[in-house]
Amino acid sequence: LYLVPEALGTGLGKALLARMEAEARAHGFATLGLESTITARGFYLKQGYRELGETEVRGWPAFRMEKALT
Repeated sequence: LYLVPEALGTGLGKALLARMEAEARAHGFATLGLESTITARGFYLKQGYRELGETEVRGWPAFRMEKALT
């Protein structure tokens, strides 16, 4: 989930993530996982995701995260 800088802080990211989670629930997923950049890490933590560990994505540091969709 990436937003243009002008959209940051508007609630759009939170709304898009909530919709994505709702779609995953509707399709029977119990958890949702992702790999977050350092920049987005705080956003996902605030949305209830938990860190599973560090990783790399295309050579950049990242964090594996997941959230229970119950």
